[in-house]
Amino acid sequence: MFTNDRKEAMPFEIEELAAEAYLAKGHIFSDERGISYTSYEAKENLDSRSTFDLVEESIIKTKLSGCFRGLHYQLEPHAQAKIVNVTQGSAQFFWVDLQDDSPIAQVNSIILSSPHVSLYTPRTCAHGFLALEDDTVFVLKVDRSLNFCSRAEVSAFADDIDIVFHVPPSRDLLSKRDQYAPSFKTRRR
Repeated sequence: MFTNDRKEAMPFEIEELAAEAYLAKGHIFSDERGISYTSYEAKENLDSRSTFDLVEESIIKTKLSGCFRGLHYQLEPHAQAKIVNVTQGSAQFFWVDLQDDSPIAQVNSIILSSPHVSLYTPRTCAHGFLALEDDTVFVLKVDRSLNFCSRAEVSAFADDIDIVFHVPPSRDLLSKRDQYAPSFKTRRR
């Protein structure tokens, strides 16, 4: 029998990560009909962390494992905070703090393969992902609309960035934008 336990239970567990990013793990409620979970709730996810006004949601499907996209960001005043979760397959998500002044920037990463776990990255981070399986699908939520003049990127393959890939990315699948992305030191600010 389906119960109304959902109203009494906290819908998320929050796990703090590097560079002010965090994971929101939704509680799964199940019965003989299937499962239910909350993948996003502004009040529970972000009350004490930051303001996140959902303005756009995109569904992204990658056909092939090894497809890498990123590291992307937007310049102020159009910088975006992001919430992402995988609905099919698995992906390694990356984020790097753009405020980092180290000689070699440290890229953080986590593997997501469950739709009830969401990764939040703040406006101060560039982000990217690597599909770990064919036909990986994920949902990306942002708090500001895309502004083409403010789009920027950092090469994940430059000498001044420390990134560890779970599987080798296929350079044949890189977009022109990612093929010619500047190094971390020479990125747009």
